[in-house]
Amino acid sequence: MSSATDTCIQCQGTGAERCRWCIGRGKVPCDACMGSGRGADDAPCTACQGVGVVPCDDCLGNGEGTCSRCHGSGRW
Repeated sequence: MSSATDTCIQCQGTGAERCRWCIGRGKVPCDACMGSGRGADDAPCTACQGVGVVPCDDCLGNGEGTCSRCHGSGRW
């Protein structure tokens, strides 16, 4: 991590955050049964490919954010 970056606050440096579409489940209600569970299983979430996490919007998945001390200038 360079002096102009800091750990991303949004994802705590992991580079990932819980998928908003499936709320981290990795699955979404199936369109065929409208989520009733009758006749079909939940479908894999297309936003996270069934993993339940997506790249962090704030750090774009690298786990780093702008340094809170120097605001990215590298000097303080």
